[in-house]
Amino acid sequence: MKALSKKLTYFATGVLACVLMANQASALPNILNVFRKPKTSTENVLVTVKNEIGELTAVNQDTSYYLVVFGYEGRFNPANQSHTFAAYVQATPDGQQVWSSISWLPADFVNTRSICIFKNILGAIKDEIRGNNCEPVVGRNYSVSQTLQMAQGTRKTLGIWGPYRITREMYSRGIERVVALNNGQTKYLADDRKTRPTGEAINCMHAVGDLFDQGPGKGGFLNLGYGIWGIDGTKHVLNFLSNLGQDYVLDPIRIHQFRRIKNY
Repeated sequence: MKALSKKLTYFATGVLACVLMANQASALPNILNVFRKPKTSTENVLVTVKNEIGELTAVNQDTSYYLVVFGYEGRFNPANQSHTFAAYVQATPDGQQVWSSISWLPADFVNTRSICIFKNILGAIKDEIRGNNCEPVVGRNYSVSQTLQMAQGTRKTLGIWGPYRITREMYSRGIERVVALNNGQTKYLADDRKTRPTGEAINCMHAVGDLFDQGPGKGGFLNLGYGIWGIDGTKHVLNFLSNLGQDYVLDPIRIHQFRRIKNY
């Protein structure tokens, strides 16, 4: 009888241990979620910026104009995984906002996620000497929301600059570029060193920066434009825009002060 009681005790203890282990295992994902960094959604990114614009406009008590600039890059910043884009925003004190984007990419990028460009410095030098192997393609001006959605989930690093208050003249220049891109007046080419002067095709950075004829030059290694893309490329564009003066940009643009979202 004592032996049977002892066996039942061992059995009950084993069952209890299994139940406790199962409960702990089921709780483990919840415990890990405490330490896991929450994912930043496209909606959260835009809501934050829109709220800031709303607060600034409420203080101004007048129709106001803003520039918001974005840039993203992949791990190790390969040229074909980087992008610079921007939004020109008209806001009124009653809370209305009209966003117009400059996000210039190949028309089929939403399906292919592919950009034709040299893979390394040797390719950049070869293209400089022999000519670009990539041909201009039909471009498409995507919305900010579309662009953020395409970048999300690909472990990009996203940078956001602004919102900066701008003059109506600067806003008008931005809208002129938006209309030109939407009307297909130019094509897309990532390495646009040969086609940019004629306006035949431009890349995303020059779509944002070339509002006053040609903006920032090549820069980078051996002045080939090599390495000037992604976050650094966006800073390159912003450095040019920051020198336009208060006839166009009312707020100081501090290129090294921006929001950085990793693993976007």
